[in-house]
Amino acid sequence: MATPFREWLKNAKIAYWLIVGGLAFFAAVIALGMVEILSTQQILLLGQVYFFLLIAGMLLQMIARRL
Repeated sequence: MATPFREWLKNAKIAYWLIVGGLAFFAAVIALGMVEILSTQQILLLGQVYFFLLIAGMLLQMIARRL
């Protein structure tokens, strides 16, 4: 018998929303960088944070599909 949480995890599109949200976020970050509001170092730091969140989301999605 499946629990509601297990069913939610199976149907969740966490990695998909992280990718789409990240692309929209980085479009804004690049625009702010071009206007020189954000420095190159800040853009790289935001990229690293997004990369680790993406990996975590993909791992969670892979685990959820195996349940």
